Amino acid sequence: MKNLKEEVSLYIRTNNNYELDKGTVLDIQKTQLELYCKEKNYDIKDVYCDIGHYKFKNRLSYNKMVNDIKKGKIKKIVIFSIDRISRDVSDIEKFFKILKKYNCVAEFINENTTSSNYYGRTKMIILSILKEYESEVLKNERRTRKRSTLHKGKHSRTSKRRV
Repeated sequence: MKNLKEEVSLYIRTNNNYELDKGTVLDIQKTQLELYCKEKNYDIKDVYCDIGHYKFKNRLSYNKMVNDIKKGKIKKIVIFSIDRISRDVSDIEKFFKILKKYNCVAEFINENTTSSNYYGRTKMIILSILKEYESEVLKNERRTRKRSTLHKGKHSRTSKRRV
């Protein structure tokens, strides 16, 4: 009897162009996902990749992936981490509703969980709350540093170096 591999799709994304400039973030995600799929005996059908966009309207591959889920082309998607989808709890909830409605499963390898059961979905919602909090803290820290720099009379990106 032939051992059929389960078909999956991958989703990878960088947060910003800085990560892209480092040149390794996408490669690391893809390599980790490929190793995971090999271990699970999955056959990779498609790879969806977004670069530097956090707003869904600008994430062409994410939107194509969601459309493919709705068309029944994807039954399982493997993602490196929950924050590759979003750091916003409401976005994660919307994503999980789409998965459930169209009978698709997401596996998140960094968090070692799946959307296929209540425990996994609950765990991912809790983690997304923490990711959203972390994101807000970092935004506030950047704003504080920028205000501090401007208050001292320096312009963060336009100041000229003195020789």
